[in-house]
Amino acid sequence: MTIEFTIHEERGLSATGKLVRYRPDSTTSLDGDTNTDSMPGNDGNLLIPSEDSTAPLRFLFAANTPRDANLGAAGCDLATIEALRALGHHVDEIWGTDMPKRIAHNNLHQLLELPGNFARAVGDRCSRADYDVVQVNQPHAYLAAKQHRLQRRHGVFINRSHGWEPCSRQAVSRFQAPGRPIWRRGLSRAMAYLIEKHNQSAVQWSDGLVLCSKNDRDYIIEQQGGKAERLLALAPGIPPDFLGPLPAETALEMGKAAAKNGRWSRLLFVGNFAPYKAPEIVAQVFRDVIRSVPECRATWVCPQKFHSQARQLLGPIAGDAITFLDWMPREQLQALYDEHGIIVIPSYFEGFSLTFLEAMARGMCVLGTMVGGLPQVIRHDTNGYLFRPGAADGIIERVLQLVAQPDECRRISRRARESAMQFTWDRAAREYVGFCRRLMQLKQGVEI
Repeated sequence: MTIEFTIHEERGLSATGKLVRYRPDSTTSLDGDTNTDSMPGNDGNLLIPSEDSTAPLRFLFAANTPRDANLGAAGCDLATIEALRALGHHVDEIWGTDMPKRIAHNNLHQLLELPGNFARAVGDRCSRADYDVVQVNQPHAYLAAKQHRLQRRHGVFINRSHGWEPCSRQAVSRFQAPGRPIWRRGLSRAMAYLIEKHNQSAVQWSDGLVLCSKNDRDYIIEQQGGKAERLLALAPGIPPDFLGPLPAETALEMGKAAAKNGRWSRLLFVGNFAPYKAPEIVAQVFRDVIRSVPECRATWVCPQKFHSQARQLLGPIAGDAITFLDWMPREQLQALYDEHGIIVIPSYFEGFSLTFLEAMARGMCVLGTMVGGLPQVIRHDTNGYLFRPGAADGIIERVLQLVAQPDECRRISRRARESAMQFTWDRAAREYVGFCRRLMQLKQGVEI
């Protein structure tokens, strides 16, 4: 898999009906190879008109989360909103605090309450203003999408997913906690089945869907009858400050300085303490590497309430060799990336995983599994390393090689940073707007 610069050229129609030119998705990799299966800008997505000089669009974004830039999905949405506004578009917002939550149980809330909340909130805004694009997160927006179509509202309705639920359930189903009563397992399966119906309805009623990864897009096409021209696998961007110079490690001195201050002997994991993040493999990697190279150190970042469980997985080796940290603001996380040289991401499932992109931007060596967005960006042994999910031994072996070979770390670090520099929020916003304009043309019956 290669990282390339995407070029477009082909004849098409703009949203105003003007004839424009685009180029077919052909790409040139960083090492000069030509390829058509890479990003940014080419994940098998069909022809996407580029952002041009036509009139700015009016967007309505809705999400059932707090408006917090340090949360994964909300952070991506806020960065997209800011990038759209920087391009001159108008964006209104609906957040979780704007909608009631009377049912405390999360799954029951999603099943019984959230669809109506989204439909009422979106309907209220659309009764007061016309929007070219209405984007609502989560498949529980299906009822809002259905109303949008049946009421023949202006503009297109987009369902935004930061990780397609049926894919994640498929990946983590094997990790069902043992010993649960049969009735609870049966109830969970029934609820998951009902909630999955929301996914299918979102595919049916939405004008388009924006996904994080090719895996999610392909699943919808193959398993749920989604149409390729209405699906976009959109890679996120990286905060601009993450793309700035590396402290005391810029240019040719990056590897030398890092080796001197021990960066390449410091391991990092950042993620929720959840089955799909494979915490048992994180623990095995940290434990075996530190036993083999006692001078190595590791840092585990996850919610503080799970620190005791993580320590239990690690066993007695935890001691002062491993540091546990709570969630932190993004600027603090950037400093943490700069202090470490190797990050492990052994997940069984990811929507995309912004963490690995941020780490690459800060010159870290990424060792991750072939899930989510990782195989779309990482070329094995060129700008990072890829492994099959569950391959703890392979990750451990590679970490030990990197710790012993700072020159190899230097090589990977430089290429990782070069690759990450292509993933800006401006690029993501322009690709998103192009997709929206295409959906608008499809809704108007314009052949492209």
